[in-house]
Amino acid sequence: MRYKKGGIKKHQFSIGQNYDSSIINVVRDYFESKHLITKDKNKTKDHYRISIGGQSKYIIYKHFKNYPLLGEKLVSYKN
Repeated sequence: MRYKKGGIKKHQFSIGQNYDSSIINVVRDYFESKHLITKDKNKTKDHYRISIGGQSKYIIYKHFKNYPLLGEKLVSYKN
C-alpha cells in the first residue's frame, strides 16, 4: 500500500508505558518480538515504547482477533 505521494505505508503496533519498562518487556516477550524498546526523550517523566512491525505484526492481529480491544483503543486500532 502506498501514500498518494508514492511513499510506502508501514503498519505497526506501538505501545508505551510511563516510568517502568518491565510491562513493555512482558508485551515484547508475549508477542515473541525482537524489536527494541526505546526510551522517549522527555524531561518530566520516563516513557518507554515499543513498535512492532514486519512479520511479528501478524501475531498481534491474531491476538486482537481472539481478544478484541474495546472503546477508544479499538477505534485507534482500526485506523
